[in-house]
Amino acid sequence: SGDLLACFGVFDGHITSNASSHAKRTMLGALIANGADAPSSPLETSCVAAFREVESSFARSQRSLFSACLNPRLSNSAGGTTACVALLQMLPWGADPRVDVVVANAGDSGALLVYDGNQMPRTKWLTRCHSPDDPLEAKRLTDAGARLGRMRREGKEVGPMRSYPGG
Repeated sequence: SGDLLACFGVFDGHITSNASSHAKRTMLGALIANGADAPSSPLETSCVAAFREVESSFARSQRSLFSACLNPRLSNSAGGTTACVALLQMLPWGADPRVDVVVANAGDSGALLVYDGNQMPRTKWLTRCHSPDDPLEAKRLTDAGARLGRMRREGKEVGPMRSYPGG
């Protein structure tokens, strides 16, 4: 718990820019509304609540859930987005304050930390990619009723694994 110093976000839209534009407009407000700037609030909890709130508000604004129930062909018409948000928080530790970084992501947008490794830059992934190619994500998607597959060209599977809602 500490003071929120900064918030950075990347939103990569799919099909249209509707979802990524919505996330860009609403994510910071959702983070703050869920306590990200409160000194006693854990940022991890704020991130989870904000991601859920932004997703729900987008679904309501596009009526995508209602449309998908009535006409499955319309379920993807509003598009979607990946999201990666990094929050920097100053933690007071007496005379030795420090900055913590909390990162949350959904989809295949991730955060890579690049730091000084004694003469050679070093890197560390701060997130895990939520891609259907990942076995844990594939299981989560199929358990939720999605069908997974790759596009086909000339009878051969090509491209990344994709998720098709509703099987």
